[in-house]
Amino acid sequence: MYSSQTEASETEDEPAEKVGKREKEMPTLIDILGLCYMGMILLRLPASLGELHRWAFAEEIPYVLPLRYIPRDMKSRLPVRYLNALDMRLLALVVVAVKLYHPFDPLERYTKLLTETGCLTVDWDLWQKEQATLEAKIKGNKPFSAGSEINVSEHDVFDMTDLQVDAYLDWYEKTWIDPEEKERNYRSLPQDLLNMFPTGRLDGSRNSPVNDPTEGLRISQDAYTQKLTAVQNGLKMREVVSEAREGKRTHPVRRIGSMHACYRHMKDIPLHAKVFYEIAATVVTISLPTLVTAVYNLELKLQKWRKAQLSKKAEVSLADEVVDTVDDEEMQDMELDTSVTDDSGDSEGEQEA
Repeated sequence: MYSSQTEASETEDEPAEKVGKREKEMPTLIDILGLCYMGMILLRLPASLGELHRWAFAEEIPYVLPLRYIPRDMKSRLPVRYLNALDMRLLALVVVAVKLYHPFDPLERYTKLLTETGCLTVDWDLWQKEQATLEAKIKGNKPFSAGSEINVSEHDVFDMTDLQVDAYLDWYEKTWIDPEEKERNYRSLPQDLLNMFPTGRLDGSRNSPVNDPTEGLRISQDAYTQKLTAVQNGLKMREVVSEAREGKRTHPVRRIGSMHACYRHMKDIPLHAKVFYEIAATVVTISLPTLVTAVYNLELKLQKWRKAQLSKKAEVSLADEVVDTVDDEEMQDMELDTSVTDDSGDSEGEQEA
């Protein structure tokens, strides 16, 4: 049963070794698939390993990122060890990289060479416009998400597309109409009346892809490709200012990565960044505040690492300067010793003369 209390209180007093051992004994996703297969064998169900693999691949059973199927309230109360921390860290790294090379502010930044990675930058106004177009296309072409058909009300019918209406009727026929009962009713009713209320497709085509994830995936891929092409065509070229030209300019030259903005709170995030963060958070099914915190903590770590590197570089540079100074002083001492020796030799020669 699901409890609203966290497991933290149950594990706070347990030794770390005991908790770690218990975690290792818990089944993984692969183990759960094996248990499902063993259960099908015991129940003598006509299913093969290939079908089990297809179900997992087509997401007919929860397998890929199964945390998506856990309610948000329940997920927030899960112990941290159950959350996919690796995916969140990788996502935070991607977000930081995007902010460094394609910042959301309007400040101009310059590259040193035309071949630098950041010589092209995203037009965020265009990106947001294409994102809105993408979402509209997916919503208009997507029949329904799995399991959402039962929540359809009479008010939703007026906003449905033709594809969604067909998908809902196909789902209704498959879910609520008993084939045997349907056959009995057919035999007891006049054929003329039955022809007025057909239950199948009039054109004889197959059912809509209400449970076919590959069709929805194809539609989504086409829409994503169109968005990607539009955004790539709209990339803006940064001005190239070499180090030789930098000193001749009257105003400071901002390089890529400079003036990096760190967003600690939701209210600090500009509009384009908020939309980007929201879409990124859906990749690993985490909340927007969680992603904001993860990115901010990562940026703090990167700042500390950069300061440590600069401090170390300054120490090495200072040590080199000290060595150079000592070498210069030694050279001056050697030159002084040589001149003193030469002067004393000349004096001895004059005395002999």
